[in-house]
Amino acid sequence: MEQRALVSTRKGLFVYAREDKGWRLAQSHFGGSPVTLALADPRDGTLYAALNLGHFGPKLHRSEDGGANWKEIAVPVFSPGEGNPALKQIWSLEAEVSTRALSRGRRRGNSQ
Repeated sequence: MEQRALVSTRKGLFVYAREDKGWRLAQSHFGGSPVTLALADPRDGTLYAALNLGHFGPKLHRSEDGGANWKEIAVPVFSPGEGNPALKQIWSLEAEVSTRALSRGRRRGNSQ
């Protein structure tokens, strides 16, 4: 399996691949857009990228082909009855091993 590093920056997502003599830039995505985090799902290799597009809000993208194509998908939402919070930035994602779902970070004291 190829070793790679996903580097999220204010200028996009950069994918570095490990080679015999070090690391090389293999891909770049979302040029000029702030990518707040990236996740490579260990179950199937799917890539996820969270972007914070200011006026347009947080966006979540998925690539099922190693980064060749990206599709915008729904962002995590708060459950009804949690007041009126607004999603301002995606700061944490985790692939749940027992399901095909992504989890959002939970606030302390939240039992859901």
